Amino acid sequence: MILDGDRPVLDPAKIPGLVDDNGFLLQDGREIRKRLKPDEVFNEFSAQIEAIQKRGVRISHLDSHRGFCFLIPKLWSVYRELGRKYTVPLALPKNFMFNKTRKQVPGSTDSLIGVYDLKEEENVDNRYNAYDRMLARLGAGTHYCFSHPSPPTRSVQDSFGDFQIRADDYALFLSPEWSELLKKHGITLSSFRK
Repeated sequence: MILDGDRPVLDPAKIPGLVDDNGFLLQDGREIRKRLKPDEVFNEFSAQIEAIQKRGVRISHLDSHRGFCFLIPKLWSVYRELGRKYTVPLALPKNFMFNKTRKQVPGSTDSLIGVYDLKEEENVDNRYNAYDRMLARLGAGTHYCFSHPSPPTRSVQDSFGDFQIRADDYALFLSPEWSELLKKHGITLSSFRK
């Protein structure tokens, strides 16, 4: 679900707290926090979910771009209610504050983690090492690991400032080393749905 910088599904007049003067979702996180109204977010996110379902796509879980649904406390109940309404698990951070939500929305994750910016030089070997450290800390349970893999095409390079991160994730995930890393840590990839 996206709350920032894109065209909304609903008519902008129905969600005035979420859009700019041109009818696009606000871009700036501080402005979003200041202006958002939970009922408008619930309605826009419901419209986004239903638009995807109408295309025949099975939704395995819900997540929010830039983590707005779990970083902004007044959206916590919105996120939980969307999971309940559509009976779809939620990607949730490992934090005791979300334990009640995990119980109310079956199948929701035990943690939400990822590797984005590296402290070391950006390259495939260093990304491998960062994922190795991350996977070693997971433990048993259902975890949502986010990433941004993209093929190293000219259009991706022209569109994304974090092109190298995306290209290195893409290369790593297609490598035999990635499969071996998952085996090493006993990780099974699966859908959120039971």
